[in-house]
Amino acid sequence: MSVLEEVAALLASAGVGTSGTNLFVAYLPDTPINAVVVYEYAGAPPTDVFSSTAHERPRIQVVSRSDVYLTARSKAKLAWDTLNVVANQTLSSTLYLRVRVLQSPFLMGRDENSNALVAFNAECMKVVS
Repeated sequence: MSVLEEVAALLASAGVGTSGTNLFVAYLPDTPINAVVVYEYAGAPPTDVFSSTAHERPRIQVVSRSDVYLTARSKAKLAWDTLNVVANQTLSSTLYLRVRVLQSPFLMGRDENSNALVAFNAECMKVVS
């Protein structure tokens, strides 16, 4: 599984959403309005130990969308709370040493339909899979 799929599965198990219904990976469809998506973006360099890669550090962005700002913010905060405590935890079959959130949820802006987009970024330190 990819880091996005592993993180989305964790978020689904925490009640953030239902995969494929209102919790998505790498793409946020127009509907439903109340939805969460997990994107990936460039992370930090991997950590090498004795000439081999010990772990990688991909980064993700979680975006919550709703027509009500406080709904988008509370869903983003639930995702933030879920990810911020991951330490020495296996997701799928991959060991995650730590997920470090990089900031608190923030209003990223509004989409073309004036729905609130609340987001945060996180760095995942994980064993190479």
